[in-house]
Amino acid sequence: MQKLSEFIEGEVYYRITFPDVELKIPLMESFVFIGINLSEEDKDNTWYFQFAEGYAKDGSILETEGGDRKTRCLGCAELGEMLDIDGLTKELQGAKKRREK
Repeated sequence: MQKLSEFIEGEVYYRITFPDVELKIPLMESFVFIGINLSEEDKDNTWYFQFAEGYAKDGSILETEGGDRKTRCLGCAELGEMLDIDGLTKELQGAKKRREK
């Protein structure tokens, strides 16, 4: 799990979910971290992650107009969902071990 201060703007982070109760089949989403508290409406700290596909195709929503503007906004309690490459690797290895049993 990432520490709050360790999210780096422009870096890629991943979110893993499992559709099965045995946690054997991972589904993955990729995001690019774009910043904290980017809206005047943010009352509590809010971390912004742009979907990686839109970021790769159209650039950061902070620097471009148009294109895919989808983001995922997370509060402090939800940040554990976002993994760096090391966290992703551990989750995938865990799923593999569970499938092998």
